[in-house]
Amino acid sequence: MGSRKSKHTSPVKELTDEQVAEICRETNLIDSEVHRRHLAFLEQYPDGLITREQLYECLHEVWPEGHIERFASYLFDIL
Repeated sequence: MGSRKSKHTSPVKELTDEQVAEICRETNLIDSEVHRRHLAFLEQYPDGLITREQLYECLHEVWPEGHIERFASYLFDIL
């Protein structure tokens, strides 16, 4: 879209130990919670991919009164 090149990445169906460790460091979650949330994500998005619109909907459920458009756009662009 626009002048930016699209990111063509393969969906992540399994997390490596290094990815789990990094997520734990950055979020203060324990590894079992990271795995639980990843499995929940895959249940909701079986192909392992999420669209910009789906991300907006998900964030709106968490923060219904918030103005998440800029944050969601930023988050989607860096992922």
